[in-house]
Amino acid sequence: MSLSRLVLLASAVEISARFQPHQIHLAFGGEPDSIAVDFATDADVNCTSTGVAFGTSPAALNMFVPASSCYYFAGALQWQSQVKLTGLKAGTTYYYTAGSPAIQHVSWSEMYSFVMPDTSPTSPPQRVAIFADFGYFNSESLPALIAGAYTGAYDWVIHAGDIAYDMDWDGGFGKIGAVGSEFLLAVEPIAATRPYMVSPGNHECANNFTHYRNRFAALTNFTAKASGSPSNLFYSFDSGLAHYISIDTELFDEFEGDELVHNMLTWLKADLTKANANRHIRPWLMAFGHKCSYMAQNSSLWESLFYSYGVDMYFCGHVHSYRRWLPFNPMTNVYDTAAANKDASVYTNPRAVVPIVTGAAGCQEPPAAHCNNDPKSTSPSYCGNYGFGILEIANATHAHWTWNTTVPLNGSSAPKFSDDLWVIVDNHGPRTTQQGDASGF
Repeated sequence: MSLSRLVLLASAVEISARFQPHQIHLAFGGEPDSIAVDFATDADVNCTSTGVAFGTSPAALNMFVPASSCYYFAGALQWQSQVKLTGLKAGTTYYYTAGSPAIQHVSWSEMYSFVMPDTSPTSPPQRVAIFADFGYFNSESLPALIAGAYTGAYDWVIHAGDIAYDMDWDGGFGKIGAVGSEFLLAVEPIAATRPYMVSPGNHECANNFTHYRNRFAALTNFTAKASGSPSNLFYSFDSGLAHYISIDTELFDEFEGDELVHNMLTWLKADLTKANANRHIRPWLMAFGHKCSYMAQNSSLWESLFYSYGVDMYFCGHVHSYRRWLPFNPMTNVYDTAAANKDASVYTNPRAVVPIVTGAAGCQEPPAAHCNNDPKSTSPSYCGNYGFGILEIANATHAHWTWNTTVPLNGSSAPKFSDDLWVIVDNHGPRTTQQGDASGF
């Protein structure tokens, strides 16, 4: 082959790669039959024709949905597109690829597939992988998470803030926002095959959360909008027997007194009110955000709402370790020791929210170095190993939580710590906001 033909071929490959969609990730679309898709391209796509081709057979992607939104994001030097797939049937496997048939040098994305989640209250129990503080560098839990995605160990994901570390950083790649892009490429085997639900952390705060807002714009356009929220900074959705709420704990640290704080609290109160009216259908209220109460300023503004409206469990990160607390009453600063059984592996009818810190998925800031089980402590389970947890709501009264080490911090010879908790709630609903009796409840 002549040198000129080699040059032309290399140029064509480079052009094709620039138009190839990447950083593909899914989210619940806001309605039971929908899935939201985010993706990026390095070159200017035809926004009137780019979208997602999909079908129930990899050999017949006979449906195409154009992007409802497509724009240039200068923070990462790339084009962002958002697509909403609708009319999907629960339990059906769909194959899809993103691209634009109108571009001459089109290069479609890799083909992925997902099983449409059954989000109805009568669905089989779902397994949710939950973690926070998960970065591109030192992403120790990534192999286990990818393996779990392939084997079906979990159905969808909650990533409670501190994404990529940091999405706006060049990381030595010589391109602004490269770390965010490389991270979203790395988690594609997970995020392109099941909903990857997120909340912002302190590492997403730069320039008013611009990377978070743009890279997860489908959440704003579809999921948040369906829950009455104007932004992906805070939103909610239903799945199975639970109503899930994502909040932005960073607003209280970074934007104290700002209109954003007022807007989120107003929305949160309305959303909790609506969720409580629906608890005969979806009894569990599960919330997630980046920081727990003792880590954030003015946390009482949202913590008191969680308590009084009867949120059952709250998942967070920020501290790079795993820690399970006893149920905690923010109105009296008292832990519900009466809820726990002898080895603190069961909480029965807790009189407050169960807080769980799961911030050890792996990033360039290592976690603490020891693990401990102490049933007599207000924190019965603690570990500094890398890992993530799985939440499974078994039925209307029983929820099961497990946490497992993916990589022991002190090397492969260290014991692989794990934790196991059942939360039993016979009657879900609001709690009193009074100061309680001598026990603090």
